[in-house]
Amino acid sequence: MLVVVCSGRSTLEKKNCFDGWQDSRLTFMSKRKAKKLGQELKIRELKFDYAYVSMLPRATETLHYLLKGLDSKNIKIIEDWHLNERSYGALEGLNKNKFKKQVGAVKAYNLRRGVKEVPPKLNSEDSRNPKNKAKYQHIADSLPTGESLEMARERFVAYFEKEIKPKLADNDILLITHKNMMRAIIQYLDKIDDVYMANLEVKPLKPYVIEYDNGFNIYKEYFI
Repeated sequence: MLVVVCSGRSTLEKKNCFDGWQDSRLTFMSKRKAKKLGQELKIRELKFDYAYVSMLPRATETLHYLLKGLDSKNIKIIEDWHLNERSYGALEGLNKNKFKKQVGAVKAYNLRRGVKEVPPKLNSEDSRNPKNKAKYQHIADSLPTGESLEMARERFVAYFEKEIKPKLADNDILLITHKNMMRAIIQYLDKIDDVYMANLEVKPLKPYVIEYDNGFNIYKEYFI
């Protein structure tokens, strides 16, 4: 079984700003909701062998409070940057409404929901650039400084196929990620087109459950 959860609402999201790779924290209400979700999963008797989570605080905090509610201490936790939200580059931290007024509704929409549009990239000196953050210093890979939805989807799906999918044959896995990555996994599993994927509405802290049969075929998908 695979259970995918979009991280709770962050403080930046509450201000209607681009989050991306910024280290915004969960709102107080989201912390409570994450713990409550964990309690609900416990009532449903869901147990996990692994928990995969992005390296962004709003995701790691979501996992922390969810596990508190689930009351589970034996899950192997794996953090990885490939599960991070799409990088919005130089747009990160900007208010979405102000940005929309600056560039116009069409361009703003295309940059947010277009599949191939790449936002302005962060320069190497920008404090928002991941290479300037201590937690990414050990990573040899070239980290994104601005991605299209397509680019983010490709690095997420490549990681999923290599690291997560092989474990699903013998393990139940919890995956905590972000809105655009939820869109990516649903497109990957259900083979939906790009337009539908880009406009798919994803709700925070609403688990997407995928169950497999003995032949490792998906036989049930649903939201809790």
